[in-house]
Amino acid sequence: MDAESAFQAVMGALHEFQGAVSSRFDRVDAKLVEHDVRLGGVEFHLGSLDRRVGHIETRLEGVETRLDRVETRLDRVETRLEGVETRLGRVDTRVVNIETQVGQIGTTVQQLQSRLPAY
Repeated sequence: MDAESAFQAVMGALHEFQGAVSSRFDRVDAKLVEHDVRLGGVEFHLGSLDRRVGHIETRLEGVETRLDRVETRLDRVETRLEGVETRLGRVDTRVVNIETQVGQIGTTVQQLQSRLPAY
């Protein structure tokens, strides 16, 4: 084999190698484009989910604020209820005292009636 034919053989092999590599790069580029499209869809859905999570967080903060208000109101109601219970306890004590006094008055009236002369 002379130098010219060896050169031609090397160039042919190099050309085949370049074709194989080029074909391989074309397939890789096609896959990259496909992945970019898929990734774009995923990013779109992630953005949508991110907005939803933000909306839910905002709503949750509103619920927490309203719950704090309800707890504050409940504390006030409990305080008022304790005051009512205290006053009710005083009223109960007064009723017992009045019942005792009425009983004593009844006893006194009976004693006085028994001392009255019969007509």
